[in-house]
Amino acid sequence: NNCIYFNPHKLKTNIASFELILYLLMKYRNVNQIKKALHKINITNDDFLKNLSNSPLHFMVSDLNECIVIEQTKEGLKLYENTYNVLTNNPPFELQTKNLSKYKDLTNEFKNISSEIYFSNGLSLVGLPGDYSSMSRFVKAYYINLFTPISKTNKESIINYFNVLNSVSMPLG
Repeated sequence: NNCIYFNPHKLKTNIASFELILYLLMKYRNVNQIKKALHKINITNDDFLKNLSNSPLHFMVSDLNECIVIEQTKEGLKLYENTYNVLTNNPPFELQTKNLSKYKDLTNEFKNISSEIYFSNGLSLVGLPGDYSSMSRFVKAYYINLFTPISKTNKESIINYFNVLNSVSMPLG
């Protein structure tokens, strides 16, 4: 696990991992303001409850203009531009995006494959991962999001969001 939280820092604003998103939403109006302020923030190792320790989270923040990923690592706070608009936890974001190169030939174009075993639409996405590992869910969410038509209404956007999320949700058990 590359994600690590630190003890409180005297010269920075100390924020527990479970408080970070709410803090950013309350204090800043857009991603650009957040990017400028991140050097003053320290994500601490505070537990949510005494018997519920913190989790090694990665954070995605977006507005209408841009999307970023924030990761606290041994080297400090890392910030990544997120043109993929998806995120899963571990491994680190940089490894998730490098892994996408394995799937660069996937497309939403119809392929006419002549075979007895293939007889369905969606054949151009043959090879899309289907397991529930973080790396596979990242790839699948990216491509489903990429090929989902742009929504015309807020309601469509919400429906599309949950459709992408449901495509990578983990079943109980």
